[in-house]
Amino acid sequence: MGAKGKRPAMLFYPRDWLVDPNLNSCSLCAQGLWVRMLCYMWESEKRGYLMVGNKALHIEQIVRLVGAGNPESEVLYWLSELKDAGVYSETDEGVMYSRRMVDDEGDTKTSKVKNKGTVTIKTPSRTRARPEDEDEHTNKKYRTKRSIEDALHAERISYDHYPSFKNFWEIYPPRNGVRQNKKEAFITWVFQALEEKGKIIIDSVVKLKDTESWTKENGRFVPMATTFLNGDRWEDEVEDFTPSAWGLNA
Repeated sequence: MGAKGKRPAMLFYPRDWLVDPNLNSCSLCAQGLWVRMLCYMWESEKRGYLMVGNKALHIEQIVRLVGAGNPESEVLYWLSELKDAGVYSETDEGVMYSRRMVDDEGDTKTSKVKNKGTVTIKTPSRTRARPEDEDEHTNKKYRTKRSIEDALHAERISYDHYPSFKNFWEIYPPRNGVRQNKKEAFITWVFQALEEKGKIIIDSVVKLKDTESWTKENGRFVPMATTFLNGDRWEDEVEDFTPSAWGLNA
């Protein structure tokens, strides 16, 4: 998979790994799967992305590639853990990638390059928000989640521009006692233009957070905030909630 001339070893940050709350909310099996995924992402022609050559992989191919012979159902469940926890991101084409590895690769490209006695600085290639995205704050319409991530990175938008999201995040309960991925939830919130629906969503969370399903076993069955938002789960009736309805194991 790897291209010639690439560095043979990747950077690894043990402390970041050990203290990452999103990764630590996943099972040990899911964390092990993430290690295998990182290795393949490192060897990819497009570093940081889970691809073979320049082609995206179907989910069945991903299971065969990184699953190490484990049953497909188990690998899919571990992948869902990683996705719900926001451990990896996906492009608009559905290609999984490591944000840290992609950023590190971009940082490498900014290193000094000698050229005829001068020093040239190459800037990382990050997708800029499109011109049509340049309305003010909550009125912005973003075509991709990556453009929102870039706007957040460049401080063109912030959590303060979305007070309903801030209220949502303050009351959303932790899962297994661990706070979830705020950035991923925020990107989903902005992409789906949920600020105007903030009160409805918050009222739903207020009701759900006191249900037995969300409070038992230290919040084990609390869905990740991104899953809650992506699935429009605030529209569900509280009495109809069951862990199996959310794709969780009781």
